[in-house]
Parts: sequence; C-alpha cells; structure tokens
Amino acid sequence: MADPQTLIREAQEKAERLCRLAVAQTPADYQSFITLIEQRKKVGGTRAAPIWATVRQPYLSADGRVKMARDQHREASKRFDIQSEFLVEPTSGQLLARATLTSEIYGTAVAHARVFLGGEGVNESNPLENGETSAVARALGMWGFGCFGTGIASADEVLRVNERPDSRGHGGAASGSANGVPDLRLLERSAIRD
Repeated sequence: MADPQTLIREAQEKAERLCRLAVAQTPADYQSFITLIEQRKKVGGTRAAPIWATVRQPYLSADGRVKMARDQHREASKRFDIQSEFLVEPTSGQLLARATLTSEIYGTAVAHARVFLGGEGVNESNPLENGETSAVARALGMWGFGCFGTGIASADEVLRVNERPDSRGHGGAASGSANGVPDLRLLERSAIRD
C-alpha cells in the first residue's frame, strides 16, 4: 500500500489535471463561469482510519449553464424554455423547487432541489431563488451542460454540502480559500503554461 502522502499527492495532481482540462475544453465565452470548489475526498486507508485529500473540482455555475444552453439554442434557431414551480414532497413535507426544461434539441428534463427555509448564507435571505437556481442547474446538467466528470449537481449544492460537517466532522471551506472557492485565475495561468 502506498504511503498516505503519496496517495494524497496523486489525488491532488489528478484533480488539478481535471481542472485544467475543464478550463481548456470550455469555450472562452464560458470559462469565467467555472467555479473551483475544494472538497475532501477519501483516497485510501481503512474505514476506521481513512486517508483524506483536499482536492479542487470544477463546476460550471448555473448562470453559465443557462447562457451556454440559450446560446446553443439561439445559434440553432431552436426553442428553449425554462419553467419552475414549488411543491411539497408528500413523504417528508420538504419544500422543493422543480425545474422543467423543454428544448427542441434535447427534449424535456425535469429536476428538483430542496428549498432550505430559514437556512444560512444565501438560504437565509433567498431560499426560494437558490432552490430554483439549483433545480435549473441540475436539469441542465442532465443534458450535459457544465459536466466535467464531477456530477450534475450545481455548484451551490456542492458548496452547501461542503459547508456542513458530516458525521465524521469533515466538511467546511478549506483554509486559504474564500468560502471554499479558490481563485480561478490561478488555475487559468497554470492551464496556459501546460
């Protein structure tokens, strides 16, 4: 078994390659919408003694996904509609935002996001708007917009999970980052050099 520092370094190097690739493969008009989010990832060890690495993952923000989809549909002279609504999930009683996207290119995608009434951060002042934005971003992710091999969740959803400690006490913004989001300009400079 490799030593912990080697496992951590390899995971971080792999994640940085993915970040550089995400920037390189994203058209220039949308690169400024990429958010890098630091996450703790299990890279080895055992259940009793896991080895964790802090890695950066690229996400295309909701507004970037919307702009990309609208631009693509405009260029193809195809219709693209976004409808949203709020509903209560019957089993849990949780308020949900539902986004229904209809496209002449892709068909229909429906996605949901929980609304955190009385939450913290953006959910303290704008929980409905944040839930709606997350649902729209998730639906666009189902069509592949903003997917860099890091899942379809919106950046807001990932940040919200990172800010909450899990049952093992992990989570929260990594030191040296603003709200868990490193400066993309640092990545762009490294992508240009490679």
